[in-house]
Amino acid sequence: MSKDKAIADLKALVRSASHEALWEIARHDSYVDAKGHQKHFDAMLELINLYDCEFKARVNMSWYPQEAIELCSHCYEEHNPEPFAVSTAILLIDDLVYEFMDYMDFRLENLGEKTYAALPKIYCEPILAGIQALDLPPYIRDV
Repeated sequence: MSKDKAIADLKALVRSASHEALWEIARHDSYVDAKGHQKHFDAMLELINLYDCEFKARVNMSWYPQEAIELCSHCYEEHNPEPFAVSTAILLIDDLVYEFMDYMDFRLENLGEKTYAALPKIYCEPILAGIQALDLPPYIRDV
């Protein structure tokens, strides 16, 4: 699969996110109160609807929603995989489009590709295609 197709599929996954999943992501930031969670949620909607799911396209993309997204991408919950999958997809998009932060290198080293392979098919397929499109060091791949 081409890198462009992988990015398009990841963006489709993010755009299909339920409001419940976005709220769950927003609540992963334990350093803020309910107003802060609202700011994370609003910033995620802005990221999705105005900035094509790309961090770097949004001016002043900092704590809101980036912190909550990054935190959620470390927390796979088998009974509720959507927030983890959506936050992972957002970080993968950033890695593929901008190749600046390498968010996924650290996550793959710690969680392993097998974690993403265990996701339900609706999430697993675009995320694994995105991972395959990354230019990763060989020691990170474990599947």
